[in-house]
Amino acid sequence: MQYLIVGNSAAGLSAARSIRSRDREGEITLFSNEPCPYYSRLLLTYFIGGKLKKWQLFEGMRKIYHDHCLRTRLDEPIVEVSAKERTIRSRSGRLFPFDRLLIATGAVPLTPDFPGRTLPGVFSLRTLNDGESILERTRPGGEAIILGGGLVGLQTAQALARQGMKASVVVGSSRLLSRNLDERGSALLKKAAERSGINVLMNTEVRGIEKGKGRVLWVLPKEGEALKGDVVVLAKGVRPSIGLLEKEEIGVDGGARVNERMEMSRPGVFAAGDMVEFRDPVHRKTRINPVWPNAVEQGRIAGLNMAGAEAEYRGTIGMNVTELFGVRVGSLGRIEPEEGDREWVFVSPEGHAYRRFVVADGRIEGAVLMGDLSDCGILQRLIRNGMPLGRSVIEKMMTCSSGLVNGLCGGLQS
Repeated sequence: MQYLIVGNSAAGLSAARSIRSRDREGEITLFSNEPCPYYSRLLLTYFIGGKLKKWQLFEGMRKIYHDHCLRTRLDEPIVEVSAKERTIRSRSGRLFPFDRLLIATGAVPLTPDFPGRTLPGVFSLRTLNDGESILERTRPGGEAIILGGGLVGLQTAQALARQGMKASVVVGSSRLLSRNLDERGSALLKKAAERSGINVLMNTEVRGIEKGKGRVLWVLPKEGEALKGDVVVLAKGVRPSIGLLEKEEIGVDGGARVNERMEMSRPGVFAAGDMVEFRDPVHRKTRINPVWPNAVEQGRIAGLNMAGAEAEYRGTIGMNVTELFGVRVGSLGRIEPEEGDREWVFVSPEGHAYRRFVVADGRIEGAVLMGDLSDCGILQRLIRNGMPLGRSVIEKMMTCSSGLVNGLCGGLQS
């Protein structure tokens, strides 16, 4: 059996391991656009912040490839898929036949549509090469401008500040982490960022970037004074990398469409990871959920089915957990209330802890937590299982320590 996996990241590697757990004889080949082994993109900000050396990003990966008998085709981008001929073609022109194919090409950064976005010193942060390019322009006392207040943007600002840069975060909306936090949570995080020396500009649209003298770049807001920087990082989000599938017309809308087996409309062709759209059990609609655990689970299910198992993906409850500017932040499920929902909010007297639940018919469907995040696991299970809770239980969950939550909920198990 010839298994080909296009994509050497979370979903692709998870699928490869899953295939090998069932099929010890089949040939598994991983294709990557990059010349280096697998690494977690989540660690790139640790790299540019000086917490990790380059070699630590993929430490032990060659052994994992060896132990699972995985062939790697690094720095060999795939440019064409032929589901009918059951082949893929690389940029070098070489054809590779397959019995089972997984497309796990992830996502690519959104590029703002304004002048200057391709100037030297303007980068996205999606690959190790991006990280190395940013690091090359990093110097103590230098100035960095990050366009975007999402997770990658804020983590980048934090990392560059750790290297001694003066970091400014420019946000077009009224909220930081708008996919994860509500207005109050965003305001608390903004204060924490400013206490850490980060300059945060909200509701600020950018009209372009211009080159100054030497390495200087000028970011031009639509209103207000220009901002000077040695490096500008575009962190305006990502979009699914579905170019290979658009050419084949095998189930693409906003992202790759798959069934519960992670299989597309052509038998033997699967997709997983940040490029996939699937019905979200909490939002009750088809959507793309580009988070690392989701990619790993989709890859696992796809790999099992590629190797002949019967496994179904039921969707995952989105959960993001991070620490920014000394504040631990977590969000789960649906954080925007809909008509008929109730919001439960708790802010500790000293302002160090914040909790907000979105509740529908007595069931918690989403939560935002700042400070103590030790309840995230039990909350994720409550949201996934749709367990109805009484008012008194929810009230206690808003304020109690983590050790009490499992007891309040009757020892809920996965």
